[in-house]
Amino acid sequence: MTLEEKFTHKKPNVSHLRVFGCIAYVHVPDEKRSKLNPKAEKCIFIRYSLEQKGYKCFNLSTRKLQVSRNVVFDDMISWYSPLKITKDGEVRNGDVSSNVEQ
Repeated sequence: MTLEEKFTHKKPNVSHLRVFGCIAYVHVPDEKRSKLNPKAEKCIFIRYSLEQKGYKCFNLSTRKLQVSRNVVFDDMISWYSPLKITKDGEVRNGDVSSNVEQ
C-alpha cells in the first residue's frame, strides 16, 4: 500500500511510467522523412523530460537526444542487458540483434 493509496483510498495511476534503459521507437514526423524512409527510429529511453511533456530518448545513429510524446516502448528488452527469447517463451541472455530464434 502506497501513501497515496492510504490517504485517497484509490490506487495511483502508474501506466505512464516506463523502464529506464529500455528500447524505444520514436515516431519521425512526415515533414522529416521521405516516402521510403522508416516511420520510427530505434532509441534508448533515458528519462522523462522536465521542460516539456514527453519522453527523452537517445538516438545511437545520430548521437542526439530527442524529446517526443509519440514513442512506443519495448519494456521487455533493455539496451544494457540483452535478452534472447526462444520459441518456447524462455528468456535467456543473448545478442540484441537476434531477440527471437527462427
